[in-house]
Amino acid sequence: MTSNSTTAGTKVVTKSQIDNVVNGTDTTANGCYIWNQVNGQNASTTGTIYGIYDLSGGMYERTASFISNGNINLWRFGQSVIDSAEVEYTENTEHTSATVNKNTGTSSKYASIYSPYSDTVNEGSDTADNGRSQSNFKTFTENSNMFGDAIKETTASTAGTADSRWIKSSWNNDYSSFPQLGAPFFARGSGWSGGSGAGAFTFLRIEGLPSYGNSFRPVLVASSSL
Repeated sequence: MTSNSTTAGTKVVTKSQIDNVVNGTDTTANGCYIWNQVNGQNASTTGTIYGIYDLSGGMYERTASFISNGNINLWRFGQSVIDSAEVEYTENTEHTSATVNKNTGTSSKYASIYSPYSDTVNEGSDTADNGRSQSNFKTFTENSNMFGDAIKETTASTAGTADSRWIKSSWNNDYSSFPQLGAPFFARGSGWSGGSGAGAFTFLRIEGLPSYGNSFRPVLVASSSL
């Protein structure tokens, strides 16, 4: 569903209203439109029925990119991804757990790997000086100076700086929370409940476990040979 309203606020749409639009007994659901209506197509990236929809505020979208920090969640929830990137790990004899080697693997067309902050920090602490917050920030600064992954390209001047707003330094004040610790995977976008931080330029960290709030977006790229 999409709205052609430019007024800030929340539009409440019920399932019965959506059903009425789908079966043709109504033309709009409280000012919102569906994908096969002309106004609904304005929500796509191309402004037509052929574009990509719901880039902002739909769901957290998983990506095949992660930080190679040796956390077991890489193995638990992303084994096929880390296999494709040749991340080194050793399973126990029952295949119920594994030891994942830090800073192993190689980025490929199937997966993008980032390195964790190189110095030792107290990962069990949440203090800004020496803990998860500082580790996350330093990992961000060490990995946010490259082009091509839609991070540096879509960040404000606060990205990679000590500015307190660095955690929401993506365009439009979107979240910019780099993977770390037990949340080694990248997610893009944000959930509908993300408020002002939910947007097309958001990136954040997730554990990788199943969740009704997480999805993924398959993308096909056509190629031709001359």
